[in-house]
Amino acid sequence: MKKLYILFFAILISGLSFGQTPTLKISGNDAPANGSTIIDDPETAEPNNATIDFETTFFTVGEPGTSTQGNGYIIWEVRDVSDNSLVDSGNIYTANDLVEYPVTGLATGKTYFLRSELVDNTATPLTPDPVVYSLTITISQYIDVTNLASLRTGTVDPNTYYRVTGEVVNTYTNSGNTEQIMYFQDGSAGIKVFDPNYEVTSYATGDAISNIRGHLELVDGELELVPTYADWGTATTNGNTPAVSTVTITNLLANLEDYKSELVNINSVTFADGNGTNTFASLTDYSISDGTSIIFRTIFDNADYVVSSFPIPQESQNIVVIVSVENSTVFVTARSSSDMTSSPLSSNNFEIEGFNMYPNPTSLGYVNLSSKNKSNLDVAIFDVLGKQVLKNTVRNKILDVSKLNSGIYIMKVYQENTSITKKLVIE
Repeated sequence: MKKLYILFFAILISGLSFGQTPTLKISGNDAPANGSTIIDDPETAEPNNATIDFETTFFTVGEPGTSTQGNGYIIWEVRDVSDNSLVDSGNIYTANDLVEYPVTGLATGKTYFLRSELVDNTATPLTPDPVVYSLTITISQYIDVTNLASLRTGTVDPNTYYRVTGEVVNTYTNSGNTEQIMYFQDGSAGIKVFDPNYEVTSYATGDAISNIRGHLELVDGELELVPTYADWGTATTNGNTPAVSTVTITNLLANLEDYKSELVNINSVTFADGNGTNTFASLTDYSISDGTSIIFRTIFDNADYVVSSFPIPQESQNIVVIVSVENSTVFVTARSSSDMTSSPLSSNNFEIEGFNMYPNPTSLGYVNLSSKNKSNLDVAIFDVLGKQVLKNTVRNKILDVSKLNSGIYIMKVYQENTSITKKLVIE
């Protein structure tokens, strides 16, 4: 549950044994000091999202008249600043145990004053000096926008919160140990979501959701949506394919704001480092060109073409990439090898109809290939590191694989405007 940033450490000025003087401390690096005025996100007002939590030093909190009785307990109340009306209140008989107590009745757009105090077992404030902790908190309201283009025109401010009411589609999720990055787009624009604490569900490529929400940050020139603590819910539909614009690099650079954080297709791209030997490495820049140059950067170190050290393509490519910027440097990156058309794991939109391959596994030195279409089959075979080890055209259904060593291979078969990828096992 989201805390109201309220961790109370009560202080007792005098009257305890051993001459110890209780102290006051606010827990957490970002917790507000006594008397602070803060702004919190709209999710604070959602049911059970606002809580208070107390800790004390040199003061034992317990319930009077019970076995847990200590030096006293904590009383607290929350009032609406606009009319001083009481919103919620209570007594708390535990501390130093990370137990959170809900604050109810809160609403977005309102400002509240919270006051807490240590009292003894007769409900009397401590003497000679009362021990009080207070906080003024304003709960923000979401600014609703209908699409990502409108979101991208919003104010970059940690205290300004937006909700995109329209449906957006996840184009990629990259999850780490402590954080995740997601990309979403709709028909108007794209946005990068940086989720540092796994505040929201992880969504798969093609998942469509509505009401994504958070505040905007500009990090090294790239606009990011940082989620509030919220359940964005399950995907309304799965397997969606967002529209991907086909652009030239010249057009991309000239209209950068239209394409940031979006998937785009760039045709006839060549990699300057593609010589049949060089392979992709993590966090490395590569020059690509379709007549105009741009950087291809491997920012996802768990992408298959990085993990498996795939060869940098030698042939001209049609590539699907995410557009990004860092410190005024524009670059693009692929989500996986399937975003590069000559990769051994890539595929076209349509598979070869009626394709059949046998025997597989094979120890005969050949495999039979057939399809419903009687035209020739162009075959490329790659080893597990992505190196092309065989290329041939099959005209009579028989593919000679006698020169391949025993092992597992990836076989890519092309026929007219269709293709299919299969695993081939040589025994």
